Amino acid sequence: ISLHDALPIFLRILRKEGPMSIRQLAKVLGRDYKNVHTDVGELERVGLVSRSEESQVMVPWDTVVAQVRLDAA
Repeated sequence: ISLHDALPIFLRILRKEGPMSIRQLAKVLGRDYKNVHTDVGELERVGLVSRSEESQVMVPWDTVVAQVRLDAA
């Protein structure tokens, strides 16, 4: 399963369950730790997830609005 396909599930689980470790998240998602770790890094880079004071992964908002540019710059 790709991050693109898993993204809505990924974000919903984090929002519903609250902050958790990457290992916990991988277990809940039924995915490999390494792949989830990579995905979390990408999601942090683009600002869709953040870290708690305890370094747990979290989604601190209820809604995500995306803006996509379709033409080449």
